[in-house]
Order: sequence, then structure tokens, then C-alpha cells
Amino acid sequence: MTGRSTKLSLHNFTLYCDSLIYYPKHPLISPYITTVYNKTLIIESFTNTHYNISLQNRTPHLYCLMDRENQICINETLLKTYPYPPFDYLHYGPKNNVQAIDFTNSYMCSHSNEKISRTRLNNGFYDCLFKDDELNNITYSISKKYHYRCESEVPVQYVSIQQLGDGSVDCMDGSDELSTIIDWQLVQCDSETNYACRLLQNGEGSTAKLSLHLYCNSLWDMKYGLDEQNCSKWVCRSDDFQCKNTGQCINRKWVCDDEWDCANGFDELNCPIMNNKSRFILEDLCDDKTEHFCITKEFISDQIHHKPCVQYTRAGDHTIDCIGGRDERNTVSCFDGRMLGDRFRCSNGTCINHEQLCDGLADCTDGDDEKICYWNKLNNCSSFPCFDGRCAERCTTLTSKACSQSEQLLWCPKLKTVMSVVTSAYRAGKVISTSNYNEFCDSSTHQPHLNTIQDDVISKRIDRQFHGYCNRGFYLLTNQSRTARCFCAPPYFGDQCQFSSRRITSKVRINRLHRSDLPFTLFLLVQLICNDTTIIDHSSFVHVIDDNTKFHNYLLYSRTKLEICLYSVRYEAFYVKKTTVELLAVWQYSIMPFNFLPSYRLAKIFNFPNDVRMPLLCTANLCFSNGTCYLLNNNQSSYFCYCQRGWRGRHCELVDDECSDNIRCAPDSVCRGNAICLCKQGYSLPNCFIQNN
Repeated sequence: MTGRSTKLSLHNFTLYCDSLIYYPKHPLISPYITTVYNKTLIIESFTNTHYNISLQNRTPHLYCLMDRENQICINETLLKTYPYPPFDYLHYGPKNNVQAIDFTNSYMCSHSNEKISRTRLNNGFYDCLFKDDELNNITYSISKKYHYRCESEVPVQYVSIQQLGDGSVDCMDGSDELSTIIDWQLVQCDSETNYACRLLQNGEGSTAKLSLHLYCNSLWDMKYGLDEQNCSKWVCRSDDFQCKNTGQCINRKWVCDDEWDCANGFDELNCPIMNNKSRFILEDLCDDKTEHFCITKEFISDQIHHKPCVQYTRAGDHTIDCIGGRDERNTVSCFDGRMLGDRFRCSNGTCINHEQLCDGLADCTDGDDEKICYWNKLNNCSSFPCFDGRCAERCTTLTSKACSQSEQLLWCPKLKTVMSVVTSAYRAGKVISTSNYNEFCDSSTHQPHLNTIQDDVISKRIDRQFHGYCNRGFYLLTNQSRTARCFCAPPYFGDQCQFSSRRITSKVRINRLHRSDLPFTLFLLVQLICNDTTIIDHSSFVHVIDDNTKFHNYLLYSRTKLEICLYSVRYEAFYVKKTTVELLAVWQYSIMPFNFLPSYRLAKIFNFPNDVRMPLLCTANLCFSNGTCYLLNNNQSSYFCYCQRGWRGRHCELVDDECSDNIRCAPDSVCRGNAICLCKQGYSLPNCFIQNN
């Protein structure tokens, strides 16, 4: 745009635009930061400028919180002085007016005038320019919510719950990834309804508990494997394989897969040896039915009277018998608190990678990583030394590059393909998700199932057995199998009402005593709307003119992931007549930017304007397909298109297949989106076909 059009635009801009221009209307940078342009600065930029020159791109002059009544902004110049985008800092602390800051709840950064909320102290993120907000200043108390205290006593350290299980160690002791309570990588909010989401949305990371079905499953879900101890009397699912002596429960597909899953390796005993499988010749000296291959110091010192083997009953007993801890690979840990696995454990507790074995360099202080290759006297191989003095390629199965007795396979991990990726990570892909709790319980021999009721005494005993079975609901027993079936309260779902839905609570009171011209009774339809187009959920109530009741309604978010939604709640007031249903008023309230909350409460009083004929219609019809344009009662600068049957959308531009036929709703009824039927007087819901006299 150049020349005359630029000059005319600048003239209109000067006359009609506000001094501060909020553009775009909705936040782009974050859910709470809006960009603002200064009218005066824009006009000044045109001084001594030729109008035939093309307009330059502009950056915002201010970055502000959405709450305009308590304006908090930072200008572009100050923004450039930060080493990182300070939007979280802006959201939680500073004001333009320094005197307005509540010092009792603020922290002043060292060597600067920055002030941040105490909630930002020791949360794992640097907010002060010189990072002093993460120095655990004991002068300031720590806000515990949405903070997680690392397990070590010294130093005292906190991180944000957002950093739990993100794959990056933020706590010095690593407890933000694997703690003595839980493996935080299991607690990721990847679903709107699971335990992890409820835990993290409440900001209570310290209250996390490991699910029952993750105990004694051979996988370490707690630091040091605390969840895999004392499992000898554990009860397994009917389709699981139970390890002898240890009691652990594993997937039957894991048996004889050439990788230990039971702590004592019981699942790898008496397994068929594949004809094409190569293995170290010393392994043939062990009895595959009762022994595991194990190089001990006794064997190295006296190979005539000792075998390189250990009884499986001595494996997994937390006592190391084999050099490198091979017999305790699933029970002992390294300094990181994780399972030893395919690593080599030195006598001082440090762990090294299997590739560091027998390379001629002592990585363990006592040299055990070289002593295990007791035949290597020359230490002249940078790869792997063979019995005959040759050098071979470590872990290869190619005959041309291997040792004659396959000793290059010593301590080699198993290669497997996980998600189309070849990996040697120990037991990779063997993960049990926290989401299969129901599968675990339903497969157990202890699921609630009863025989025929014969007397009141048995009935009372059954009631005690099912006490609390349905959590936030109640149960009924089927006639034949006497199996419990749960009925859940609206905000909860699941076969045992164990999940909480994300929801909106609507609390409304209607004030219309001053409008005697309005109908005695109004029918109100309450809807949760996505992008002004799709009805996600709905509810309704009836209001009588002199009723001061506060009407409560629940609206539930969809449990399936949708496209990006701008949520709003719409209230439509109808006058139900004998011959038709007439829309009288519409109110609509945006849920943005708080749609991420697990529960949101909307409390409103609806007033009808004085001396105004209802409904409020637009001066110009902006709707397509013969739709009617209504002004919103709560915001007459906005409008709503009331579509004819068979149409939907912001401007009635989309075909509504659910309302296009006369099957879901009677022909003379009103059909809203999702086949919501509104019946004329004398007919019954839900489809308005049945006459109610």
C-alpha cells in the first residue's frame, strides 16, 4: 500500500484508532501475553516519510498481560536486554509501577531491579538475569505447589513439576527422573483423563504414588528397584508368567527371549538353543536347566576345579558372586539408582559400559574389567583379545572377524528392534503403562464376581466386599452372574468411576421480574461450544418468572483429542409455545484462556434490558442459509447466527447432517447441533415424537 491509499489510511487511523492497539485480538506468544502497538509512535514514524514508499513491517511496542485493569507491560527495548524471553517473568511478578509491588510476596533479584513472585523461586527455571532465584535462598519461603523438592537433603533443591520425567536431569540426585517413589517418565500427562494429568494439574508432585499393578513386574519404577523387593508371595494375573522364588510377574512373551526378566534369570533356564546362535564356548560348561554363565574369581584362579557357572538360586539374591555383578544384573544398581543391566559393576560400586571391558585399559580401580579376560596377557588389542592371541571385532557374529571360540561375545547386549529402531539398551521396549490398571485388575483371580445369593447374611457380606468399588458412584448387581456394574456421577467415568472428567460448572440466576411482558416460563439450553461451531456438551433447565433459584449445570469437555478449540459457553432462552419454539435471548461467554483448567466455574446473573423488545436482532443479517442474526444480551457488539434446520456454523455456512432428516427430531420441533431436540408444548423429549397430555 503506497501513495494516496497510505495517506488516507493514516488519516483514518489518526481519527478512529485507540491510543493502545491490541493486535491480534487473541494471544499468539503465550496464553497470557498480548502484543500492543502505540498509536502515537506509529504516527510519529510517518513524519518526514514519503507516502510512495512501501510500509515497513512493525514489531509490537509492548508485551502485556491480558488483564487490562491491572496493566503489566514490558517494552521492546527492555525486552532485548534479556538473555531469554522473559514472558514467564512478566506473568508472575513485575509491574510498571515499582511502588505497586507487594514486597511481602516478591523477591528482588540481585544486581538488578527485577522483582519476581516468590512462586518463581527454586522452580528449576532462571527468572533473574543473574540466576540468583535458583540459589535456594533460605530467607524466602518456598511455595510448594507446582514445585517438587529433590530427594537429597543437601543441597536443598526444588524444580518445577513441568521438569519431572522430561529426560533431562535437573535435580543433582536425579530424583526428578527416577525417585524412590516413582519413575517420573511414567507420570506424563499424555491423556486428559489419566492419573498423571490429575496429579500434575493439581500441582502436587510430592503426592505421587506408584500404581499397584507396577509392583513386582520385574521393571524398576522406583529408584534402587524398591518396587521389586519382597515379591515372593505376589499374586500374578492369570495370563502372566510367575518367576520361581522371586515371585515377580512377567509377560509370557518375555520367557526365553535371551534376556533376563526375572531377578534370578529363571525365565531363561531350560531354553532351546537355536542352531544359528553363536555363544561363548565357556557357556557350554553350564547346565542350562539350573545354572547361569558366570566368571568368578575362583574360576580364574583354578579353572580345573571350578566352573564358570552359578546356580540360579544364588542369582538375584542381592549378593554378587560373579565378577562385574552379572548374576545380580536385575537387583543391584549403579550410582544413578537404576538397574545394572548390561553394565559392568566395579567393586567400588561404579559402573562402566560393556565396550570398556578387555580393551587393555583398567577403568575399575581394581582392574576387574581387564581381569575378567584372564587369557589376555599381552594387552595389545584395541578391539577384543582372543584366546589364541588374535584380535577380533567386539560382539561380531561374522566368522571372519570373530574369535575361534566366540569369546568376543562376552558381555554383549542383546540387539532388538523397538519402534523400527535397532537398539542394544537393556530390556528396551519392555514397558508396562500406568493406563492398564483395569486390565490388571480384570485379569486377576480376585475380581469381584459372586455366586447366587441365598440369604440375607451372604448379601451383607457381598455389600462389604463391594464397598468403595465404584469410587464416585454406586453399583448394582446383575441377576445372573452377580457381577457389579457401576453408575457414575456426571463428572466421573470409567468402569469403576475412577476417572474425573474435565468440566465446566455453570451457576446461573435469572433476573426478569421487571419484564412482565416476557413469557411466564422460559426453557434455557446451555451448550459448551468449540470454535462457535461444534456443540461438545449440553444441558438445560426451566425458569419460572418469579424463581430466584441458582441453576447448576455441568458441561464436560470431550474425552477425545479435538482440533485446537476456542471454547465458550452459550445460553439460549426459548419461549415454548403450542405451535412453535421461539428463541428470545442469547448469552455467550468465552472460556479462553482458561480452557486448560481441569475444572472451571462460570457464575452469572442474567438480566433482560429495560424497555427493549426481545429478541435483540442485528441491524444487518450476517448469516447465510436464511439464518437469523441475534445480538448477544451480554455483549451487543457481538452476534450469534441462529441457523435454519439442516445448517450449522458461525454463519450457518456448514451442512448439519444430524438435523437434515426428520428421524432424530420430529419435523415440527427445533433441532440444534448434535441432534438436540427442542419440543413444542405438549410433546416429550428427547425426540419430540411422543405427545404428552
